[in-house]
Amino acid sequence: MSKNPRCFSGIKQDRLPIMYKSNKKAWMTGEIFEEWLHWFDRQMKGRKVLLFVDNAPSHPQVNLKNVNVKFLPPNTTSLCQPMDQGIIQAMKLKYRKKQLQYVISQLELKQGKSGFDLLKDISVLDAIYWVARAFKEVEISTIVECFAKCGFQLNSVESESECTVLNDSESDEEEDDNYPIALHVMARQLFDCDFMELLNIDKEFKTCDSEMKDWDRPATELLSEMKEQGSDEKSDCEDDQLQEQEDNVCSTNECLEMIEKLKKYAVAHENENLLGTFVDAEDIITSQELVGNTKQSKISDFFAKR
Repeated sequence: MSKNPRCFSGIKQDRLPIMYKSNKKAWMTGEIFEEWLHWFDRQMKGRKVLLFVDNAPSHPQVNLKNVNVKFLPPNTTSLCQPMDQGIIQAMKLKYRKKQLQYVISQLELKQGKSGFDLLKDISVLDAIYWVARAFKEVEISTIVECFAKCGFQLNSVESESECTVLNDSESDEEEDDNYPIALHVMARQLFDCDFMELLNIDKEFKTCDSEMKDWDRPATELLSEMKEQGSDEKSDCEDDQLQEQEDNVCSTNECLEMIEKLKKYAVAHENENLLGTFVDAEDIITSQELVGNTKQSKISDFFAKR
């Protein structure tokens, strides 16, 4: 993974909807996780938070002010980790839906390209937007149900009656019915599997050094190896250096003009929800512009110059 992909041009990384970090193997490391923990601890200022994590080698013990980190017992993640009970699954389905919907829409616009070509055109920035949005779309009830399945029960009788934990077969059937047939067809064409099977397509993909095979190797040996393997990566990074060029980002007026066209599109298709989304976006942009242009007046501004 590149530190500064070309698709980030004109975008400050600290303003992305996620925390973006990179390394040559695209693995979670102890340093990255510790940095995230400190960030999360700052967000929880004034609260007392209990955070459960699995005991992966990339999850170090860190002393924090507002967050108390507790590690799950070894080999119990599949049973005790709420994220593994359906939260990650729900997010992956929503992400894959966005990915395949993009390919389907682009096939109509770029008729000279195949679905495989369009998959290659998807950028890191596209994936970031889809991941962030997919997680936000996970229902609160799904999160509560997954916590309840791991034994985290709410004291409120009313809450327990409203959130019924579904078994795996019922959940799969319900999810399968919520996705258009076109997504299933496209999944079969591009990945040679059913849409629901896309959940496990990256199951064997490593996210950290779980074997800990490099932990005992001398630092000089690791650095020498990285230097040899990183010669090509260095040239790529130089080409990918992020340039903060404001002219690559559309102006406020250009953005509002595009939203005006999108509002007409929503009206033409009689989609009130879509129209409401564009109107809200227009309000946010105009109000943000007003706040940005506001400056404190001086007393001399109130008197005409002679």
